[in-house]
Amino acid sequence: MPLTNGTSQRTDPIAWTEAATTSRPVIVELVGPAGAGKTAVLREIGRRDPRVRAGLSIDRLRFSAEMARHAVALLPTMLALGQRSPNSWWRGTLHLLRLRTLPSVLAHQADSAFRAIILDEGPVFSLSRLCVFQNANRTGGRITREWHAALERCVRWLDGIVWLDASDEVLLQRIRTRDKAPIIKNGTEADLARLLTQYRDAYRDVLAAVRAVGGVRIIEVDTARESSQQVADDILAALPSLRTRTEPARGQ
Repeated sequence: MPLTNGTSQRTDPIAWTEAATTSRPVIVELVGPAGAGKTAVLREIGRRDPRVRAGLSIDRLRFSAEMARHAVALLPTMLALGQRSPNSWWRGTLHLLRLRTLPSVLAHQADSAFRAIILDEGPVFSLSRLCVFQNANRTGGRITREWHAALERCVRWLDGIVWLDASDEVLLQRIRTRDKAPIIKNGTEADLARLLTQYRDAYRDVLAAVRAVGGVRIIEVDTARESSQQVADDILAALPSLRTRTEPARGQ
């Protein structure tokens, strides 16, 4: 199997809430730069196994009260974001709210019939966007403290991360030929290459931070060598092994 394991494993799983049991769904996030094939792989996973929930969104109406509480708690950080990045502070705030609310959304799935939940815009996605637009992992102060706190929280409930990538040449070709993101695909080759590097570096920074904390298995896939169907099959085959995971580092 071409999936590359990034960590060792242990026998007892760590739940995202103390009340959760070992019967909860395995939580995996698909990550990667534009054109890496996340949407195609997610679609194939959903087709192949009805007991795997392929994608999960936050019902903002249902969780509005909780998000409001988080917004109050995040107010000082929101103000810091506004001062540092006034043009993108709201986008950054939404990512911070997602990071705080997502565990509750997943907890509602703890007793579901799903054996796994595959996230395409999970914590790594939001943490990476905060790196790109707010430099949140390096700017210091409240913003960086909240970023690291969010990362350490997600490591407690995230079982695995599947990193999808390919060469810039392959990614650029895919971006040019797909229907969505017309603004991105109509940029110059140099602009697109710069964006790919920026996002890839952000993802790598987040994955390095996850590895430093420990506890999450990271799988790397070159989607230029495998079809989306094969990648989906490989991920589904790997799900049982993701039930066991390494122990996150304590006191970091």
